[in-house]
Amino acid sequence: MTDLSETLLPRLLARRLPGLPSLPPEFVMPDYDGGSIANLPGQVAAWLGAGPFGGGALHPEWVSAVQGPVTRVVMVLVDALGYQRFRGLLAEPGSGWDWLQRRGSLAPLTSVFPSTTTAALTSLSTGLPPGRHGMLGYELWLKEFGVTANMIQLQPMAAGHVTGSLAEVGLDQDTFIRAPILAQHLAAQGVDVHAFLPAFIVGSGLTRMSLGRVARHPFHAPSDLWPGIRQFLDATPGARQLVWAYWPMVDTLSHQYGPSAEAVEREARAFGDMLRQAFLEPLSAAARAGTLFVLLADHGQVDTPPLPDFNLKNHPEFVDMLHILPSGENRAAYLHCRPGQVDAAQAYSEQHWPGQFAVVSQEAVMASGLLGAELDARTAARLGELLVLSRGDAYLWWAANENRMLGRHGSLTPDEMLVPLLAARLDA
Repeated sequence: MTDLSETLLPRLLARRLPGLPSLPPEFVMPDYDGGSIANLPGQVAAWLGAGPFGGGALHPEWVSAVQGPVTRVVMVLVDALGYQRFRGLLAEPGSGWDWLQRRGSLAPLTSVFPSTTTAALTSLSTGLPPGRHGMLGYELWLKEFGVTANMIQLQPMAAGHVTGSLAEVGLDQDTFIRAPILAQHLAAQGVDVHAFLPAFIVGSGLTRMSLGRVARHPFHAPSDLWPGIRQFLDATPGARQLVWAYWPMVDTLSHQYGPSAEAVEREARAFGDMLRQAFLEPLSAAARAGTLFVLLADHGQVDTPPLPDFNLKNHPEFVDMLHILPSGENRAAYLHCRPGQVDAAQAYSEQHWPGQFAVVSQEAVMASGLLGAELDARTAARLGELLVLSRGDAYLWWAANENRMLGRHGSLTPDEMLVPLLAARLDA
């Protein structure tokens, strides 16, 4: 394997944003200029000869090991498979990832901010940072609809649960994201796009917005995902294609048990074993020709034990400073402060949770480039007046239901922000 980490990782860790000098030193800044997942769509378009797309491709150093013409890209996203966790899998002799690591190159990438699926998947669709495409978190205050919404299902959040549909009040899934999407761009350039998705999300609002009307292939487990992709490639040798696949269970188990749990490690290992046994080894020579396999993640996770002090039910004075409950992510919370309460809310956070959070103003974040250089006009309203960014295992919990999550993401720590990019030619 060509391991690019020694040269590229220090560059990512050393990045700083001049507009946010007070952020903790351990935070990792997104590299939208060629070292983040937001640059992958532009890179895929370049590999497939489809012209420029989004905010630009990856820096040449990140893909220097990919040589020769590419006809087809198979891009697989394992949700929440952080960079360090993946390196641990590669270090295991005889693991299911051996085939790829012997033939491929590994590089670290940054996620986007916030480091969460709704923002990351939309960046992987548009090639743009979250501030430009407007998907800024799992829970988002949508001023135009007067509601805090679940941005995966596109439904209002109510009493800790999801009800109704934003389509009923005028949200158009085809126009909500004000930017071209990769699938449409590739199709216009003669590239066929197919998406292999878990059956339970194949019709979700986020899927519709990020993928458009591409061919979708539902699956239920790795045991039908990998044979399904293999049979599809075998049936279409030489086709100019992007084949996209998404696997959510590392993220799901990390939320439930914490990312350090045995169940998470076993799931990641088993996914690699099935990849090798049902896809990589039996794939025909004709299907391998010109095919590039790309593995990546949208973000990582950190362990977050349930601590009552982070539950806002125990901080009514703090909640009274806000118009509405926070939105965004538990580890990247957006505070919509009442008039005259911004300074008080920041002081409360610093006094009651010293060293646990970095509290930053909306203006500083928008000017710093943390969300990208160009911002959608709706960004300010969606952010609120203050952003509360978690350090260590801290978070804020405001839902009405019991807090049972043992793993979270959204902030800027290395475990959340650094993800792997493993690229391997299947005909090597």
